[in-house]
Amino acid sequence: MRPTLSLLACSAFLSLLPPAHAAGTPPFLCGDSVVHATPAQVRGDVWLQDFIVSVERGGEERVLRFKPENDFLRLHCVTHGGRDYLVVDHSCGGSGCADHNYGVVDLADFRELLQPTERYRGNEAAARALLGADLPASLDCRDTAGASLCLHAEDELE
Repeated sequence: MRPTLSLLACSAFLSLLPPAHAAGTPPFLCGDSVVHATPAQVRGDVWLQDFIVSVERGGEERVLRFKPENDFLRLHCVTHGGRDYLVVDHSCGGSGCADHNYGVVDLADFRELLQPTERYRGNEAAARALLGADLPASLDCRDTAGASLCLHAEDELE
C-alpha cells in the first residue's frame, strides 16, 4: 500500500472513534463520581455515533452507550437511601414515544439497575420502584444546580 493510502486509511479509521469527552458538554458531579456525556451524531436517518456517557470515580470508569433512535438523553443525579444514582431518561420526541424511558445506575458499583429499553411504553413504574419518591418529577433541562445534563442527537445535515 502506498504511504498516502495508508495515511488516508488511518485517518478514516481514527475519525470513526468518538472523542473521550466532547467539548461543549461539561462534566457534572454526582456524589463522588464525575459524569461526562457526548451527544449522538446522525446524518439524516443514518446513525454515526451513539450517545456516550462515562462515569468516573477513583480511577474506575464505566462507559454507557445509548442509540440515537431516541433523540433525547437527560441525565440527573439522585440520592436515595444514602446512595447516589445516575438517572438516565432516554426518550424520543415523537407522538408514539413514552414520556419517560429511564435507566438507573448505582454509582457505588456502577451497576445498571434499570435500562431505558421501553421506548413506546416507558418504564416509570420500574424506576419509581427502585428510587421511590426520589425519582425526579421531570428531568428539567433548565436545572441550574449542575446536577443534570441534557443532550439531543446532533444532525450533521441541520
